[in-house]
Amino acid sequence: MAELQRVRGASDQRSGCLTVLYVVLGLVALMTVTFGVGTCVFVRSETGQKVIRTAREGIAAVRDATTAPGTKELRDRGCEMAMVMAFERMFDVLKEIAPDAARDARTSDQLPGSGTLIMCLVRPGTTNALDCPDVARTYGTAVPAGAARFGVIVQENGARQARCQGTYARDGSFIEPLESRRRRPSPRRPPEDSPVEAP
Repeated sequence: MAELQRVRGASDQRSGCLTVLYVVLGLVALMTVTFGVGTCVFVRSETGQKVIRTAREGIAAVRDATTAPGTKELRDRGCEMAMVMAFERMFDVLKEIAPDAARDARTSDQLPGSGTLIMCLVRPGTTNALDCPDVARTYGTAVPAGAARFGVIVQENGARQARCQGTYARDGSFIEPLESRRRRPSPRRPPEDSPVEAP
């Protein structure tokens, strides 16, 4: 009789474990269905369609930037990754989710050069890496019909700071820093009640 009770006890423990397992599996299934339904509803909504369309266009814009004319020549010269980004294309992607920001950026006078930015990522620790004038000359030679002036950034892969940056002409001559317009202080007006010195 004692053996019969032991067998029932083990069976009860197993059925308790199975019950807990079934409850956990049921919760996981419920969460999966809820997530799936939520995802379907979001994807079919207008906002979901905008997000998907913007992501698709953003991926295509980056792909185009890495295969644009001049990038092959820059990679041949030592850029691990070269990108030629046209800001107009980026604004077209941005206008889908933030039309005001895209409009403001389009009318901004802070864009480098003629709205084109060339980025060259080099291997960390490379001593004979391209500098900005080299990148500008390489791009200017490879794309003779390109913009007359453009932004250039050379950066080590994974680094926070650029090795060099600026707006350059096709012949590699430096025009101005990329952020020069942002750094100009705005004129400050004296407070109304403060005396103004005479000249």
